[in-house]
Amino acid sequence: KAQKDTKKFEKATSKAFGKLKLAAVGAAAGLGAAFVKAGLDFEAMEGILIKGTGATGTALEDLKTQATDVLKTVPETAEVVAGAIADVNTFFGVTGDHLEATTGLFLDFARVTDMEVGDAIARVDAQMTQFNVPLEESDELLGDLLRISQATGAPMDNLLGQMEKFGPIFSTANFEAEETAAMFGMLETAGVDIVAVGPKLEKFFADVAEAGGDPRQAFEDMVEQIANADTETQALALASEAFGTAGARMTSAIRDGNLELETFGGLLGDGVGLVGEQAAATETLSDKFAILKNDLMTRLGPAA
Repeated sequence: KAQKDTKKFEKATSKAFGKLKLAAVGAAAGLGAAFVKAGLDFEAMEGILIKGTGATGTALEDLKTQATDVLKTVPETAEVVAGAIADVNTFFGVTGDHLEATTGLFLDFARVTDMEVGDAIARVDAQMTQFNVPLEESDELLGDLLRISQATGAPMDNLLGQMEKFGPIFSTANFEAEETAAMFGMLETAGVDIVAVGPKLEKFFADVAEAGGDPRQAFEDMVEQIANADTETQALALASEAFGTAGARMTSAIRDGNLELETFGGLLGDGVGLVGEQAAATETLSDKFAILKNDLMTRLGPAA
């Protein structure tokens, strides 16, 4: 009986060790696959950085380090992060800590606004150039754009598109980027077609400038006169003279309080940190797992 029990034990032990062996082989295979995947991801990341910036040698190694540092804190893929690093470096000319911080900011902004990050970087850079916004104020600008979009219901893509098309006339009239975005947001809330009104505003500013006046002051004065007119008829007459066929739309927006230039409808404020706060508040479980995976990959990548 003792011999029989011993054989049973040996058989059971052998079976158990067999399962452990298979599990160990499976784990080793999984780890090996993870190493291979990490290596391929880092190889792709390096290629994107080279193509996007032309960097080589020490400069390339620095970009790889910065991309790795950003990657472990965001849910985007290595390829997306590398592309963002390359775009921020190219458009803004920043390196080091500023490059990492600005790239992280734009990744958060793109995620919160459902934009493609490369598109967001290029389009916001164009507005920062147009309105002379320095890089150190990018967090403020992005926060204000986010607030305006959410408060007015104007999609970010539309808001930036309007600024691209009609922003130059407001910039020339000494309006700031945030003020211009707020005006477009207010007009959209009022149901005013910016594409239809924009050319009329452009003509108004041009006529004032040609006459030697101050376009911004003239616009603010006209808005105030329309708002304070004794009757709708008087308001419409003023608006029609100033803005032509867009006069009726402008009258409605101004008289209804949807175009107000003293506080810009309360749409402006401190935008610093707002993008980061919203990115954290809207982070999903899937995002958290992606960040964990990226953190693991950054540990495996160099070894792979």
